[in-house]
Order: sequence, then structure tokens, then C-alpha cells
Amino acid sequence: MNNSNRPTWPETWINFVELIAKRSCDPKTKVAAAIISADNTCVLSLGYNGPPHNFPHERLSLEDGKSGFIHAEQNCYYKLTYSDLREKILYTLFSPCYDCAMGAIQCRINRIVYKQPFRDISGIELIQKTNIEIYSLEQANILALADLWGTDSTKEARQQYLLKNA
Repeated sequence: MNNSNRPTWPETWINFVELIAKRSCDPKTKVAAAIISADNTCVLSLGYNGPPHNFPHERLSLEDGKSGFIHAEQNCYYKLTYSDLREKILYTLFSPCYDCAMGAIQCRINRIVYKQPFRDISGIELIQKTNIEIYSLEQANILALADLWGTDSTKEARQQYLLKNA
């Protein structure tokens, strides 16, 4: 069987997150995130941007950063079972903002994959100071196609491969 059209795991989970984002009631920006076990066998949590439970499904403002909505990553963290000690990958449509990056650290996320950078890259900068790996979807796909995405490869092997093949 030819697997040339078979999506990588990072592509699969970003496609999943894009579908979940359609649930957002935000007319301006629909965002979603999912936390997946590193072996790709289990969805551990998911969330999308929106108001708190039982609040109106309306933005407070169309101005960036003032929607009044909970971020997709935060909704994901709230639903995560913290006693699950498996390695976790956060897939999200935008790189995390600073507060969501702090949440990823607190939730012991091991890797983050984002489709596009958020307007403020302070979250990426914070994550880069930790042991959490953070990759664009493009980088994650390069690693997946080189068979370096699974749990049997190491962070060091992934980083060295990207340096050599960037």
C-alpha cells in the first residue's frame, strides 16, 4: 500500500483541532486545542475558545485580546485529568500566548505543535526556556516523515535532525 497520501500524526491532530474549532461561537477567531497522548492513542482533553459556562455566546469586544472568551488551551487544561502521567502533546491552531504557555508548563505538557504563530510570541519564548518541545506543524511533519515523532525517539534526536535538515 502506498502511504504517500497518508497524513502524519501531527497533520491528523491539527485537522482534528480545526474541526473542533468550528464549535467556537467567536465570529472573529475560532481556535481549538487538544491534548493527545504521545503514543497517539488517546485524546486526553480538548477545548475551544468561548465564554464561561452559562454565559452568553457573545464577544465583549472585537478588539484583539478583549473578547472576554476563555482561550482554547485553557479550556483544554481545565478538562485534563492530572493523575494521568502519560507523555502529552498539545496541538493548537495558534502558538500559545504567555498565560497558556504557563498553563502548559503547569500541566506537564511534553510537546506543543501549533499551526501558526500567535501575534505575541512571548509564549513560545517562555516554552523555549523549559524542557517542553515546541514545533510548528511544518517542523512536526518533517520529524514525523523522518520517523522521529514517536515515543521511541528522543528530544535530542529531534532537535539534531531539525538543525541538519532545516
